[in-house]
Amino acid sequence: SLREKYNLNMITIKRFFEEIQDGKPTQVEHIIGVPKADTIIYPSDILILIGKKNDIKRFIDINR
Repeated sequence: SLREKYNLNMITIKRFFEEIQDGKPTQVEHIIGVPKADTIIYPSDILILIGKKNDIKRFIDINR
């Protein structure tokens, strides 16, 4: 888990969905809510994390 491996907590996930607005496909941002253990993370997701700066930097460096 993020908490055990990186000392980070995931608060939520921002995800974009394509929706039809005014007859045109549009990218719309949604907040997924508090993720569960079985939540699938997609490459395009934006993770909202909380933790120490060094822990976040290490997570980013490892997962580039």
